Amino acid sequence: MRLILIVSFLLSLGSLSAQYVSGFQVEYFYGNLPGAKVEAMGMADAAVGGTVASSFFNSAGLGGIEKQEVYLSTSAPYYVLKNSNYWYAGYARRIIPRIVAAFSVNNFTIGETTFDVNIGDQKYPVTKGLTSNYALSVAGTPLKGLYIGFNFNLFRWKLFDDVSAAATFNIDGGLLYKLEIRDLEKLRHHAQFGVSVNNFTGSKITWKAPDGSQAANDLPLIGRFAAAYFFGTDINLPVAGIYKDLSYSRACWCWWSFKMG
Repeated sequence: MRLILIVSFLLSLGSLSAQYVSGFQVEYFYGNLPGAKVEAMGMADAAVGGTVASSFFNSAGLGGIEKQEVYLSTSAPYYVLKNSNYWYAGYARRIIPRIVAAFSVNNFTIGETTFDVNIGDQKYPVTKGLTSNYALSVAGTPLKGLYIGFNFNLFRWKLFDDVSAAATFNIDGGLLYKLEIRDLEKLRHHAQFGVSVNNFTGSKITWKAPDGSQAANDLPLIGRFAAAYFFGTDINLPVAGIYKDLSYSRACWCWWSFKMG
């Protein structure tokens, strides 16, 4: 019990964070998150995992899916972008005992807008911006308690109605480790640690303006580290009997991010 109290106190002290908050596609890479549960946990989900949407922060988190899962979420608008819309859909399945595979789509549209972009000395109005990402993910368990995962992403960005969307390929990778702690009477607890790197391939995207001129942007290279502590206890309900799945968790995280180039 003393260990639980110490860990709970340390994790309740808050979080330490540093972030890259300007540059290419901040609203996508740092804004909209896949769903309410993942967003509520913030960057700590890099150490939690267990759902399809976990791949957004740490692809290794897919290793916590026991059989299969379908995930769908949507939200609108995005702050002052009143005509915007965001949706996420994904499916994951354990294909063999140690391997989970998943496919997911992130889609963010800003709708009608008065924004413009500069290419050289010329300004071009953005008609209906579209950011989307198609990810094929795989997570494995080479050792007990250790999960390794990768996202293979096709990232697309469209600014103008009369110009085809630009696209680029990039890869994310991550690790998640589950540390078992000796259970006490009627109490189960463990800790999890996660680390991930988004776009470790250092990919760029090259896009065209309506007049055919081109510009290029680096996709942000994002590193995250997170730690989470879970504990749960059995509850004896008069009608249902002993309920073993109720648990409570506290999470603390620190994360960092930076842009290549």
